Amino acid sequence: MSSFAQRIVIIGGGVAGSSTLRSLSAHAGALKTLLEAETRLGGRTGARSVTITGTDAEVSFDSGAQYFTARSPAFKSLLCEARREAWVAPYQDFARIGAIDSARNTL
Repeated sequence: MSSFAQRIVIIGGGVAGSSTLRSLSAHAGALKTLLEAETRLGGRTGARSVTITGTDAEVSFDSGAQYFTARSPAFKSLLCEARREAWVAPYQDFARIGAIDSARNTL
């Protein structure tokens, strides 16, 4: 009798896909594949860098969720682990908050 290894494909490396892969990491024997279209994980969350037209100035900014709320014990536990591993951190550099005026290409 032949046995087949279980194969799991997760589409998207955003918060949901990455969390699913993490949850399945204890699933020994299963071949897990994460498919992501972008060059980085994070989905709609992350940071972007742009160069201001006509200058060499490059600015970085957070994109995606401005904040999130942890209500469920499971999510709170995941966030505690993520903080211990330095995957996430509270934002504290409020002096760097600004806006990009796309019409004028200025900060």
